[in-house]
Amino acid sequence: MKNVFGYPYSKDGDMPCDGARFVTNRIDLGFKREMDSTFDAALETAAKASLPAWLTLLKTICYLGFFIVIAAVVRNIDELSLTDMLKNSPVIFIICGVCIVLWAALHIAEKARYKKVESTGEIDRTTEKMEQLDRRSEELLGIPHDRKAVDVLSFRYIEKNGKIKIKEELFSKYSNNEMKLFRDNDDLCLADLECVYSFPISGFKKYVLKKKKADMDEWNKDVPFNKGQYKQYKITANDYDTIFCKYYALQFADVFGEYEIFFPEYELEAFKSIVDVPVEKE
Repeated sequence: MKNVFGYPYSKDGDMPCDGARFVTNRIDLGFKREMDSTFDAALETAAKASLPAWLTLLKTICYLGFFIVIAAVVRNIDELSLTDMLKNSPVIFIICGVCIVLWAALHIAEKARYKKVESTGEIDRTTEKMEQLDRRSEELLGIPHDRKAVDVLSFRYIEKNGKIKIKEELFSKYSNNEMKLFRDNDDLCLADLECVYSFPISGFKKYVLKKKKADMDEWNKDVPFNKGQYKQYKITANDYDTIFCKYYALQFADVFGEYEIFFPEYELEAFKSIVDVPVEKE
């Protein structure tokens, strides 16, 4: 079974997703170039407002180093006093102190860089430009105003000996993409900024809740993952800001093959409002 938003990995560049045949509408080349230019400018703004990659990595290492020492202290506190630990392993505590100081200094520097860029109005201008592009994209693609914003999972993979192996990107395997969900006559439609994917509703078979959680690269909702309506799903995150959440596979079949769409479990109600098929557990 192919995943609609599964992308074959290639060293030569981006490959189309396995569900590319479901694309029914696409923005024109001129608008695509304008979007790419805006995205490049947004990345430059983000780079100016944040620490260089190596300093961000150093900050993360300091953060982890501090908590590793604290965990070791807590684990041994019943057997050794803090004074004894300090006598036995003074270097460890010195390293812990250095980690705290370095992390604090880098945190302050990061905030200062952000405020400096923010004070120029560059962040607001970039945000407004992105929002304008989003609105124009919806107009060009004919996306209705009552569409819903939903998260859909994608991934890159390598196929070896007939088996699919998802390729890990930095600290996660899945990209959590915000897409627009709507119904167009007898089709379920999903759209991003560039194109619309349309699926005949009659082809959907069932939802399958997967046993394992997906490790996602980001959180898109305004409400934190551990607050409000999302608290019930027991979503977690690690020190690298990787999000862990259970997910569904919405299965589809037609004369050309079998496909599936992955989405976090908190989006089930939105999909069920359009495609009401059985829900099962893996």
